[in-house]
Amino acid sequence: MQYINNTKGEIQAVFIVDMQYPTVTKATISLFVADGPEGYWLQRRVIFYDDALEEQPIGQLGLYISDFLGVQGLPTAYCRPSAAEIATGISVFVLLFLPLVINSD
Repeated sequence: MQYINNTKGEIQAVFIVDMQYPTVTKATISLFVADGPEGYWLQRRVIFYDDALEEQPIGQLGLYISDFLGVQGLPTAYCRPSAAEIATGISVFVLLFLPLVINSD
């Protein structure tokens, strides 16, 4: 994502909500996060609302303080783990989870 790559680390996370407008019959979320000089898709086009489904998906989106403030000076517990750390099974504490729910009423 150019938002992260072009800012050289100034932007740590890009959260995208994509809704079919104006009917809002389907909506997806995506989260692209910084990981060194590059970034990776943590979630990409995950459906959180679909008018065609009887039961709506329920999911969570993990956000870290470092997504907003950067990693400089923050304790490790408040920082998003790198892709390499996740691949090796390092577990971390997620500070904030946002439930993704849309009411169609």
